[in-house]
Amino acid sequence: MATMYYLPESLTADLMRKVGEHLGEYRNNQIIVKANQLLGKLVEKYTIPKKYHQLFLFHIIYRFLITKQLSLEVLFLATNSISDINANVRQISRDVQMTYKNELSVGALEVFGFQIAELLYSYMSHLVAEPVKIAIYSSYSANYLMVLKNILHGIYKKKSVLIVEKIEDAEIVIADSAVNVNDHQVLFYFEDVHRIETWKKLAIYIQTVLIKRRTQLNI
Repeated sequence: MATMYYLPESLTADLMRKVGEHLGEYRNNQIIVKANQLLGKLVEKYTIPKKYHQLFLFHIIYRFLITKQLSLEVLFLATNSISDINANVRQISRDVQMTYKNELSVGALEVFGFQIAELLYSYMSHLVAEPVKIAIYSSYSANYLMVLKNILHGIYKKKSVLIVEKIEDAEIVIADSAVNVNDHQVLFYFEDVHRIETWKKLAIYIQTVLIKRRTQLNI
């Protein structure tokens, strides 16, 4: 477990899902029964997509065993780091601690609750959030459109930023000239593809939109 804890790159998503699937088949193991109980509560309360159930089951069991077997000092989690978190993570942590309140010591329970909450919130903020839809419009150069598309595709995954063809389908319209947009849309004036400052402003704006969207998730 210590090796897996310090070498997390060995745990691929596919491997964790497969292990979680096999663990879910056991019915008489108390650790797995308790993990399934917690997973059921989290699934119902936070609407976790079904395809991620086995992955989360693995993480619950794996994190529980690590927290139970390794000392709190080894886990490198100070108390102040646990308290300095947002309200969503705190609520999830409370849900975890309520389920496992008789299974771990107070200190270990706090660490375990924080780890599961942080993990769940991190996953859901990336998996549940809809991608930001962006349309690109140029009245001067066809190359402008292709350059922007290629660079945005290179920086952002489709689950974060989706380039759409029709302006009316977009949330953000990037343009080098005036364009009529609807009330629910934002027009970002992209001044010059050859200026690094223009690219910096665009990157900062898109990242701000992504962060705001993820922090507003109802989980």
